[in-house]
Amino acid sequence: MIEDYVQYLWKFQVFIPKILKGTKGETIEIIHQGDHNHHAGPDFKNASMKIDGIQWHGHVEIHVKSKHWNQHLHQEDPAYDNVILHVVWSHDKEVETSAGRELITLEIQSLIPKTHWKEFRSKLPVHREIPCNQSWKQIDDFIWSNHLHRMFVSRLEQKATALIDRKNNDGLSWQEATWIQLCRAFGFGTNGDAMEQLARKVPIQLIQRFRTDHPKLAALLLGQAGFLVGQERKHSLNKTFESLRSAFILSPMSLNEWNHGRIHPSNMPSRRLIQLSQFLNQTNLDTLFFSNKMTISEIHQSFRWDLPINMDGIKGGTNKIIRMGAGSRENVIFNAVLVSQFAYHLEHKRFDQTELIAETCYQLAPENNQIMNKWARLGIIPTSIAESQALLMLFKEYCSKKKCLNCAIGVKLISQK
Repeated sequence: MIEDYVQYLWKFQVFIPKILKGTKGETIEIIHQGDHNHHAGPDFKNASMKIDGIQWHGHVEIHVKSKHWNQHLHQEDPAYDNVILHVVWSHDKEVETSAGRELITLEIQSLIPKTHWKEFRSKLPVHREIPCNQSWKQIDDFIWSNHLHRMFVSRLEQKATALIDRKNNDGLSWQEATWIQLCRAFGFGTNGDAMEQLARKVPIQLIQRFRTDHPKLAALLLGQAGFLVGQERKHSLNKTFESLRSAFILSPMSLNEWNHGRIHPSNMPSRRLIQLSQFLNQTNLDTLFFSNKMTISEIHQSFRWDLPINMDGIKGGTNKIIRMGAGSRENVIFNAVLVSQFAYHLEHKRFDQTELIAETCYQLAPENNQIMNKWARLGIIPTSIAESQALLMLFKEYCSKKKCLNCAIGVKLISQK
């Protein structure tokens, strides 16, 4: 028995009549079972019911056993003082709120057919990586596509909220916050944290000052990242960086802070830094992040490969043209540009713009990674980065955590006869 199952029974009022009896004989008439809360606090909020003829409004908490209330320390938490009903599978202990009020308890196991739990488990075998497995084919295309869109919007909001929180918690301007977001995107996960550290060590004002001077821009980024420290002064980039270092009192990172092991040569951090410098040289960041005037095609044109830089002796460097594949470019466009634009307009409550940005994401090609391969084995192939992000959200937040009863697809499959 799992708590999610009891939550499912209560949320959809499965086998639960409108009028019930509490464990002490109270007459309970359900008017509204409450809104499922997926965050901290009681499981269902804003419930409404009559208990012995008296109207109650408040929250509902769900447990497999009554004693779990105390095990979860709810008796010490004022956030649970407004719970008006404790719904449990099996009642084994009287419990109280932090204010000392004894809870009215509803035990439901006698209401549920004994075969239901077994049938329930058979429909979504949780030992599988993606529990619904081939069962997803039973879902109507319209329901499936709508669910994916909701997952994508949730994913986009999750990323945008993280950016807004970073900005507000660290006291950053929007220019500083989006500069960090851009650098993280060029780190491609492997070196995302190191790229963020670099962004915090290279003021956006210096980027704007030297944006049109590519050699200085490349020296600034490579030098602050630690790739020019220890180089002979005859190296042109080293000479340029030492001049910048002295003028602006710069403190470079250590090379040890970068991940060089077991990554493809194209993803070596020094090469990503050159690509970033080329991108910055061609792009006005204020126009890119805050105007919404650049099309996806125009943003693609900001990735240039015809700005040669001598990388002799630089770890991971090459003097060949350092190109970035179309998939990687679109990954940067999504994670840096569109997420930043979405976050900016979300904070300013320009919801017409956030909708347009979400729709724009459907123009970008889907990602190709291990999680997409898991879906592909089930015959689910995303057609855009919006859909691949949706599948990533679905897998990480629901499938891998076995949260089938919080997933519209899981609930639909369980509810089918």
